[in-house]
Amino acid sequence: MKKLSLYIFLVLTFSLFTSHSFAEKYAVENIDKFKMNKDNELDCNIVNENDSRIKYFGEVNKGDNIDTDWYLFDAWGIKHKRGIEKKYKHGKSLGVCIKKDGTGFYYTAVKSFSAKAGKKQSWVNITSLIGKRAWTGSSGNHYGESNKDFPISIGEIKKFQLAYDYNFKSKGKYNNNITFWLRHHHEERPFIEIMLKFDATAKKHHKKKLKNLKTNNYEFNVYSSKGKEFERKKEGLNYFFSIDAFEKKTKISKDGNYSVDINLKQVFDYLLERKLVKNTDIVPGIEVTTEIWDGIGEMKIKKLKYEIEKGEKLIKYVATAKNKKDNLFQMKSRKYYSISEAEENVLKRCKLFFEPYGKNTQEACYIYSIDKE
Repeated sequence: MKKLSLYIFLVLTFSLFTSHSFAEKYAVENIDKFKMNKDNELDCNIVNENDSRIKYFGEVNKGDNIDTDWYLFDAWGIKHKRGIEKKYKHGKSLGVCIKKDGTGFYYTAVKSFSAKAGKKQSWVNITSLIGKRAWTGSSGNHYGESNKDFPISIGEIKKFQLAYDYNFKSKGKYNNNITFWLRHHHEERPFIEIMLKFDATAKKHHKKKLKNLKTNNYEFNVYSSKGKEFERKKEGLNYFFSIDAFEKKTKISKDGNYSVDINLKQVFDYLLERKLVKNTDIVPGIEVTTEIWDGIGEMKIKKLKYEIEKGEKLIKYVATAKNKKDNLFQMKSRKYYSISEAEENVLKRCKLFFEPYGKNTQEACYIYSIDKE
């Protein structure tokens, strides 16, 4: 009898232990809180217990204090295999609701643990976008078409100020940042990511320390992954390098209130000085992002406004090539901000075109004219 009682006690104890202690931390508990189409004010990710969206976007119904053109939710860590893809459960691992007027969101997200890296990794981004993304094929970019300030080349920026007032409270690991993805003017995807990080419980950074970035009212510790792009090849993220800039004085606020007013022109001047970017590189827009490792959080955006003043527009050039051995042949270059780049592009393409005809015909390619666009 004593053995039977002991057996029942152990079974019940084990049952209670497995049902509670092994429950995933920060998993969705109230699914109705994160269900899609619950009202016209929120855009949520969960369809039902067996189906949830891992990426979506929408146009912002903006008010007087909001310049956001569109919002983006992306559980990008699933696609890029950061550990979460092995255990992700629809309706359980992640719940997100975004306010359609651009004034905030709330979420809950379990951790993404990479056995290979031996640590938790970020895997969810919730972003307010002004303008467009650097990937020219991004589906949501059409929401930024009406914004006439972007895209813009760095060399055209005369003044650039951003004001961002928000209240953010969270349990778990995250950072709030202002991010720029820049692309070369003739490319379709970015070559650099610049993250200006303010309040954060995640202090991860790349090892290479750069000179501190100083603006009128902020100072950032800056780190770079330039030269280490190959380390992210398996994730499919090796086509760009990152600049992580941590604001030195920003601490976690007990009441959750933060106010950012930053001169972004000084940020780009710093990047130019360090020769990390060129005047001809393209700024497609502004991304104000919460990057999430895990946790429960709520964002209330009180103000997100920018002011930009454009200087003289940079001149673009188009080079035309002809061939001395073929009077009918003519080829134009892409549009470039420098004459030499336009000439190099069209001559390279001309020689490639005449490759089957031999070296002498290739060498007969020449620059016929340079036109301004």
